[in-house]
Amino acid sequence: MRDHHEIYDDEDPDGGEAWPDQPDQNASPRKAPAAGPGMGMPFFLALLALISLFVAYSEGKRRGSIDPEGGDPESLSAVTRETTDTPAARTGSPAWVGNRVIDPVLVNDVYNRSRKLIPMATRLGPAKPGEWRHIAHETTQSYYQFARDPRRPSFEGARRSVIIQPLGDLSAPSARLLPLIGEFLSCYLDMPTQVASPLPARSLPDTAWRRQGSHVQLDAEYTMANVLAPRLPSNGAIIVGLTGADLRPGDRWSFQNAFGWSSFHARTAIVSFARSFPGNERREASLPDLTHILKFVAHEASHALGMLHCDRYACLVNGRASLQENAIKPLWLCPDCYAKMALATGFNGTRRARRLAEFCGRHGLEAERKYWAAVAAAAP
Repeated sequence: MRDHHEIYDDEDPDGGEAWPDQPDQNASPRKAPAAGPGMGMPFFLALLALISLFVAYSEGKRRGSIDPEGGDPESLSAVTRETTDTPAARTGSPAWVGNRVIDPVLVNDVYNRSRKLIPMATRLGPAKPGEWRHIAHETTQSYYQFARDPRRPSFEGARRSVIIQPLGDLSAPSARLLPLIGEFLSCYLDMPTQVASPLPARSLPDTAWRRQGSHVQLDAEYTMANVLAPRLPSNGAIIVGLTGADLRPGDRWSFQNAFGWSSFHARTAIVSFARSFPGNERREASLPDLTHILKFVAHEASHALGMLHCDRYACLVNGRASLQENAIKPLWLCPDCYAKMALATGFNGTRRARRLAEFCGRHGLEAERKYWAAVAAAAP
């Protein structure tokens, strides 16, 4: 059976597109109707609206322009349409409506600073048979779609802690990785991390388990909703469950195995050692084992922020269908996903990169250390 990763939690269950419809960027502009009897005032109002939009666009370009090289396929107007006249918006500081950043200057500034990472990024080529992109057909999420999506969580104020919740009976080698995973997630999200007391397998309800003959799996969706979500404290940003049990995505999915799963509605994620660190009950983790685990945990944590799979650059948030594919994916974010995370968490880019470089230097991840040292020097 192929080791499938997740199909993202928030696809429309009716098969429709879950993200807001976008204007056709290739469509020819429509001609305005000629003014005639009864058309004078509507035509005048339409002209006024176009002038206002052009002025807003010009001001946004002046204060936070979009870099045409490697630029996002959406235009600034997609953000300026949602700007409100608040003191925060006028001063260029963050403005929140629900969970949505609505200040176009902030949104564009985060995006433009991420463009400094383009020289370090690698464009994806065509998908190869067996790769995730070849198997799955998923929605593409641009930075500006992410920026204005009202459903994604925000992490301003006191909601800043990352909770790691061990689930089931972890093997001793797996349990010894918990402090390293916690330290890496703290660096990756630029947030403090807490490792909670383990929940033994006997404490999980019978309804959390799925049995097929002698093969027993933990139901990821049930566990996130009924075990993890209630344990997310008021100061918690996300909660990540780590289990030695094999994972089943949930009964509504056609495939039956997963490395990990996540939900940004509930700000939860879960990752299994069973497939990312095979044989963990008999041996200590090697450097490749540690790298696999860090990639899966940070990948699912990124989904819990509202980020969909990336299909533009080689990136930590690329989908992956096997350990072999996971091995060739980087432990870092591409420029677009870096911008999404920066907008969601408000991290300090230079501090984050330095902490990640130091972590990787201490644990033998030399290619990753060099990458984050270069990011710190670029100061995005």
